[in-house]
Amino acid sequence: LPTHLMPIFPLGDVNIEGSAKDRQLIHDSIAELDYRGKGNWLGYSYAWLACLAARIRQPNRAVRALHQFVDAFISPNTFHLNGDYKHLGVSATHYRPFTLEGGFGAAHAVNEMLLQSWGGRIRLFPAVPADWREVAFTELRAEGAFMISAWRGNGAFQRAEIISEKGQPICVEHPCPDRPVLVQELGRAKRRRFLPGKDLRFPTRPGGKYVLVRL
Repeated sequence: LPTHLMPIFPLGDVNIEGSAKDRQLIHDSIAELDYRGKGNWLGYSYAWLACLAARIRQPNRAVRALHQFVDAFISPNTFHLNGDYKHLGVSATHYRPFTLEGGFGAAHAVNEMLLQSWGGRIRLFPAVPADWREVAFTELRAEGAFMISAWRGNGAFQRAEIISEKGQPICVEHPCPDRPVLVQELGRAKRRRFLPGKDLRFPTRPGGKYVLVRL
């Protein structure tokens, strides 16, 4: 693994929501990675690359890395084999030891594409490719003790349901670039309307269920 990129993922010390210098460093680091190539990478390296790409919001790169992982490093019985045993040209290593971490990493990459919650901010569908027109997930956990389900239809966010297990304040990145979002706690009359460009920030109650709807 290119461990010098750990500050981008998984640590998040350098991220695309940071300074212009941070974003430039990420851009240059990924360009250097592309330039030098991946000749000696193993299967789990591609799973990690998919996680990294999702974190920096490059969904097409994430999908490509996942396809390379599945096509070149997964055996017919779904085991992850470290080397490019089919000789598809994605690694100079062709041996076949079975290890577990690659599959775990690939599954985590999909989760990163659907939901991120680092840095005290929840992001819905942060790295979903444009051609994933219909997407949904149910009961993924986010930092802050939140259980989240969300739906995307016709290429746009439609709805989310958030259960607050501990009653912490919540911050959700606005999921729609051009439409307001309505937030309502089930069983309560009060509603909040959030305009595009503004994070959805509101208090929660332990056990409260909150519905987010695109207007």
